[in-house]
Amino acid sequence: METVRFENRYEITRKFTRDEIKLSQKRSGKINLWFVLIVKIWSFLMVALFWIGGFVFDSPNLIRTAVIFSIAVVYLWGQVLFRGVTKFRQFSRILEAPKPIRTVSFGECIEIQTGNSTIKYPYEKVRFIEENDECFYFLIWANSKMFMPVYKNSFTVGSADEFLEFLKEKCAEKEPLWSKRQMNKRMAKDLLLPFVAFFVLLGVMPVWLFARSLPPSINPETAFQDISAHYLYEEVELITSAKIQGGAVAFGKNETDNIYTLQLKKILNRYVFENYYQLPLSGVSNRNMRNHNSIYEIELLFDSGAAVLSGVAYAGWWDEGVPAAVKAEYEVILFDDGGVSYVLYFRVV
Repeated sequence: METVRFENRYEITRKFTRDEIKLSQKRSGKINLWFVLIVKIWSFLMVALFWIGGFVFDSPNLIRTAVIFSIAVVYLWGQVLFRGVTKFRQFSRILEAPKPIRTVSFGECIEIQTGNSTIKYPYEKVRFIEENDECFYFLIWANSKMFMPVYKNSFTVGSADEFLEFLKEKCAEKEPLWSKRQMNKRMAKDLLLPFVAFFVLLGVMPVWLFARSLPPSINPETAFQDISAHYLYEEVELITSAKIQGGAVAFGKNETDNIYTLQLKKILNRYVFENYYQLPLSGVSNRNMRNHNSIYEIELLFDSGAAVLSGVAYAGWWDEGVPAAVKAEYEVILFDDGGVSYVLYFRVV
C-alpha cells in the first residue's frame, strides 16, 4: 500500500480562487506583460490606420472595416484586462454549491483529488518550487502545465516545516530543479510558437484587410481598363487623359457612342475613382449647332481648387465656327466614329 508522507487538504474557497488565478498568471510572467503591451499598441495603431484611411480615401469600405475592427479590439482588450474577473466568476459558480475539497497527497507520486476527480503526477514532472508567507507552490510541467498551491496551515499528514525539503529532494532525484530564470526561459520557449502565430496573424490580417478595403488604384493612362471591373462594367476605349493638380481626368468612348469623362482624385500618390459623366454623341448637333458662338462644357471640380471644362463637337463646326482665340484655350483631340469626325476639347482652370 502506498505510504503518504504529506497530505494537504483545503476547501476551494473564494480566497483559493484568487490565489489560483494569481498563480496561473505567473506562467506567462513578463512575456504576458510584453505581449499585452504589444497587442495594445499594435491594435491602437491599426484602428487609427483604418479610421484615418477611411476619411483620407473617403472610402465607405475602410470606414466599415474600421468600425468592425474597433469593436473587435475593444472586445479583446476587455478580455485581456478583465480575464481575472471572468475566471473568478467562472470559479464562483462552483462556490455556489457546497464547497469542494481538494486533497494533495505526497507518497510514491503526487496525487491531486478535487471532488470526485483524481489525477497523479510523478515527482520529476515538478520543475520549479517556491514559497510565500501562506503557501508553497510548485510548477507541474506536464501536458497541462500548472502551478499548484499547498497551504502551510492545511497539512493533515506531515508538517509545513519538513515539507519543502522533502519535495525538493524528491523532485530533484532525476534532474535538478529549475531556477526562476530557467523557468522563465522554458516558459518563453513553450509560449513562443503560439505567440509567433498570433503576432503573424495580428500583423498580416489588419494589413490584408486594409489593402482589401482600399479603393482600387487607377492609372490615368489605362483608367477605363482599371475601373471596368469595379464601376462601369463595360468596355470603354480611352481617347486621352491628363493629370492635373489634385487628380486626373480621362476621356473614353464605348460601343454605344457614349463619351465618358472620368474624374480621378489623387491621394498619397494614388489615383482613385471620384466620379464619371456620360455624354451621348447623338446630342452633339443639338448642343453645338444651334449657336456657333457658344461652347458647351461640362465642369469637373477637384478638391485642390482646379477644374476641368470639357465637351464634344463636330470637327467641322469646331474648325469653322469657333474663333481661333477661343480654340487656343483648349486642348483638342480629333477622333472618328461611324465615318463622322469629332473633336474632344478640354481645358484646365
